[in-house]
Amino acid sequence: SRQEFYADNFDFMGMIAPESRALIKDNLKKHAQGREIPPYEYKLITKSGQIITAIHATKLIEINGRPAILGVITDISDLVRAQEHIRSQAAALTQKNTALKELLEHISLEKKQLTDRMRLNLDKLVLPKLKRIKSKSDDKLRRQLAIIEQNIKSIDSVFGQKISARHHALSPREIEVCDMIKNGLKNKAIARELRLSFDTVETMRKNIRRKLRLRNKDVNLRSYLARI
Repeated sequence: SRQEFYADNFDFMGMIAPESRALIKDNLKKHAQGREIPPYEYKLITKSGQIITAIHATKLIEINGRPAILGVITDISDLVRAQEHIRSQAAALTQKNTALKELLEHISLEKKQLTDRMRLNLDKLVLPKLKRIKSKSDDKLRRQLAIIEQNIKSIDSVFGQKISARHHALSPREIEVCDMIKNGLKNKAIARELRLSFDTVETMRKNIRRKLRLRNKDVNLRSYLARI
């Protein structure tokens, strides 16, 4: 209370938490030497024993010709608690991000291992049999098998995923035509392989360019598909 603060037996240092007393004594000494000091943070203790974090801003003044210290004490306990909460949340978020990064790295490693095993099985078991079938086939079947072989060799590519995910308007048949164009087949060959008319393939090619937003652009469709 005001009365306690003005009492003759009031002990100012009794309000200061033990860990802040050396700081207060040092700053009072500097003031006694006529030195100003910037605002500083320290701990106070209430009558009930509660710790208060405060900022103390002081200024040397004179009262009736005598030196004095004007002090303004601001309770920042709530601010400190909020900062501690933010730091805690940030630490928890960092920990979660680290765990997520480790999980993604583990998934990526497992995916690579799966792809490597799949690639090995295709190279050792599937492609040799496909080559033997090609060697005994006629020209038409050999061309079809060549496309299948090329697709098997690029089975771990993301072409099919990208062309279907990015452009949902493409039909399954158009995606198939895109794959054949990417592998170098001309319209006549595509028409022959799919048993379609040349005009139908031409129309499909135009629709593919429109859906891929390549219409009226000087962009080679095969080169564009090869970059996907």
